[in-house]
Amino acid sequence: MMVKFQLPYNLARTDPVNSAVDRLFLLWHAYDEEEALLKEWHEDTANAQKPTGNPLFDFFLDTWGKGLWADVRTPNIPFPQRTYFQALGVVSHQLRQQIRSNVLDQVLQPDGAGKFILPPTLKPPYDNDPAAANKLAQAEIDKILAAFDKCEIASLKLIDQYVETTVNSTCPQDVYLNALLRMMLIETHCFEIQKQFLQTGRPQSA
Repeated sequence: MMVKFQLPYNLARTDPVNSAVDRLFLLWHAYDEEEALLKEWHEDTANAQKPTGNPLFDFFLDTWGKGLWADVRTPNIPFPQRTYFQALGVVSHQLRQQIRSNVLDQVLQPDGAGKFILPPTLKPPYDNDPAAANKLAQAEIDKILAAFDKCEIASLKLIDQYVETTVNSTCPQDVYLNALLRMMLIETHCFEIQKQFLQTGRPQSA
């Protein structure tokens, strides 16, 4: 039987359709939860017993999770030296830090554990001026949307189109290349879902 996923009650009480603060907070929260998953996957493979006796599989493990997860937050580590999950984690960490420092830390009540009270609650003086908090959040959302349109989504679509054309014209039956293309298209679609959510507070179906 399929179980429908539901947000915890204190998150379900947010109003992303009408509140830019809630919209921005839920984006931050989604990336925060994502990093926890990426860290878990990284550490599972980093801590796997090696050597396994299969040098190729040992290479796979190192590609997914070699070294400490803390390295992902060290800016002087070149991308070619990062593992798969570390590279993904850079994106979520950077965007979360930007959202926090520019808006959320200024307008939301902290929970004393490095995050925020749930449901997100405005702190003084914004608790008496929610319009000012929403204005600040909307300005940050506009910056993120501009980056999505100019860089992330626009560039990813160009890459997707090039790869799709190349695959279809050279190796249309190649399972690996089609699987890789599917993964790339999903990544691009994820950015489009985030864009729609930031614009409307209502994410489209994945």
